[in-house]
Amino acid sequence: MSSTHSKRTDSINSFTDIVRVIGRGATLGRTLTRAEAKQAAQWLLGGEVSDVQLGAFLMMLRLRTESPEEAAGLAEGLRLGMGAPTHLKSDIDWPVYAGKRRQLPWFLLASLELAKQGKRVVMHGAVGGDSDRLYLEPVIKAMGLPIADNWQQAESALNEHNWVYLRMESFFPQLVGWLDLKQTLGLRSVMHTVARMLNPLNASLSIRGVFHQEYVDLHAQVAKLQGQGRVLVIRGDGGEAEVSADKRIPIIDINNGMINEKVSAPIEGVTRPIAEDLSVDAVAQRLLAVLDGQVEGEDYGKMTVASTLIAL
Repeated sequence: MSSTHSKRTDSINSFTDIVRVIGRGATLGRTLTRAEAKQAAQWLLGGEVSDVQLGAFLMMLRLRTESPEEAAGLAEGLRLGMGAPTHLKSDIDWPVYAGKRRQLPWFLLASLELAKQGKRVVMHGAVGGDSDRLYLEPVIKAMGLPIADNWQQAESALNEHNWVYLRMESFFPQLVGWLDLKQTLGLRSVMHTVARMLNPLNASLSIRGVFHQEYVDLHAQVAKLQGQGRVLVIRGDGGEAEVSADKRIPIIDINNGMINEKVSAPIEGVTRPIAEDLSVDAVAQRLLAVLDGQVEGEDYGKMTVASTLIAL
């Protein structure tokens, strides 16, 4: 029997085995299968994992980057922790976990335009611990847009507005706790990748923002592996799914397992603003003014909204 085959027959009966299998080094260690990663997620959800085991698991995957099979299995297992009702559906899944550093979240207006066109849009995210980032949730709250803390509120908002933001602190507090470990461990982890893959209501289109190229490729491979629906991966501003009007933005479109790569074209004459005011109130007021058609100018913002919609 070959050593490769013997490694694939390691017995996985506990989370201790999960840590052992991925941590035995370049010769004896291996990646998890999709089924094993899904089982690992179930143990995580069941509270059967110690803090030490969790930290070891997250950092070992971070060191080598999770495989597509591992990411897919974890996402499929962890999404069960949200307890989404099977009857509730959406058209567009839009995870928003990165936050902005320099520019306004113009993609928010793109999502609202899709809702206006009749698409049922679900955004979900959490407020991270980075003080230099503008996270979307407080902006959404300041704009008076619908925020859901339970599935009844989510359903009502979708039926009335075709748009809702899911607070993951309410829907999946365990996941938010794992995301917040970045402040303790000093590094992002596989949980930041998996959060974007949850697609809680099985939308036919998932729009994901990613910053680092290796994770663009990872999302593409997971979507190809799963082969269901359409996934759009945008290497956008700040790591959010936004197509800046003044830049060439890499976009990967995965439709039922088929991968199509493209790059957006910058719009001639459009330049991005300098020294943006990213305070929550200022951002909310500007976005509302553009949404209501009450301001002249804002060429960069308006064209970024248009460019994002064209990419979809």
